[in-house]
Amino acid sequence: HDAKDKFNDEPRHGTAKFWFKRQGYEVKSVAPDMQLRGEKLIKQAIDSAFLFEIETKKAIERNRFSEAFPMYYNYLNRQLAVLLNAKHRPEKIDFGLRYAYRDYPETDFKLIEALLSVSDIITLRDGLQKAVTRFTQLKQELNR
Repeated sequence: HDAKDKFNDEPRHGTAKFWFKRQGYEVKSVAPDMQLRGEKLIKQAIDSAFLFEIETKKAIERNRFSEAFPMYYNYLNRQLAVLLNAKHRPEKIDFGLRYAYRDYPETDFKLIEALLSVSDIITLRDGLQKAVTRFTQLKQELNR
């Protein structure tokens, strides 16, 4: 009852289909708030990307997949996904990789699927290189 508009923001969640609608609930957008939140997320992603990259590389050099993979996944979900979301679906900038299959263009979605298909330290190292390259491209595109 406290969040009368929860999940009713059309740009973020699509058109709401009510099975049962209580009085007082309304459909409205929270877009201005999301723009500010998006700017903060982009800044945070750009400012912290190097840490995730360094920590992942360090674990790769130590040949520790169990340490490298969590850092690598966090890089994909917290850094790369934020910039992909800013480019392709700014209203869902905080969604991470959820629903990427329906919101990203095929090239970026296939990249994400390939980056998530790592099973050893070598494919993880190669995936990190591709992820960093795409992150750098997106950072340059968003700065324009």
